[in-house]
Amino acid sequence: MTKALDIVLLPSKDLWNELLEINSHLEEDWIDFKSGCVPHLTLAMGAVEEDAIISLWERISEDFASLTLKPEGVVCFPRIESTLCHLKFAASEELRKLHDRAVSEMHRFQKTLPERHMFYKGEAGEGTVSYARSFLDDFSGEKFDPHMTLGYGDSDYEMKKDNYTFSKLAICQLGDHNTCRDVLFETVGF
Repeated sequence: MTKALDIVLLPSKDLWNELLEINSHLEEDWIDFKSGCVPHLTLAMGAVEEDAIISLWERISEDFASLTLKPEGVVCFPRIESTLCHLKFAASEELRKLHDRAVSEMHRFQKTLPERHMFYKGEAGEGTVSYARSFLDDFSGEKFDPHMTLGYGDSDYEMKKDNYTFSKLAICQLGDHNTCRDVLFETVGF
């Protein structure tokens, strides 16, 4: 069985608390951090056979060290369904290297493109599947836009800190709206 995957950075406790605060003021029926959607910063998306996920994890997590990233702010922009909010981050050299490594390893292990049935509980809209299918070609490398999706709605939230540490790397099974719904592997940076 093949799973639609997301290689991600998970937020520290202080950032997690701020993300919960922002998300609680947005539309909860689409992306709700209190009911199973895991806030994350995507490094690479794709589809990998279940028996190869452990090998992908071993390769991507080897020598992982925590990263400190600078937020550029909450950005909200109109979409077809609603306004979508992201917390954008500056693309540091360390983050770009980790992204490039994640993309390279996803290319190595991906044998087929993501399909709806590969997502968490087989639930994913057409836009979700399309984005995951095109991530490696259309949203990586120079096009990499480091952000955390906060939800649908509008927000003028000001972040409380100038920098946040990401000490956890993870592989998640993708859910609808390209949320992380099932954390398959995670580690703590050193």
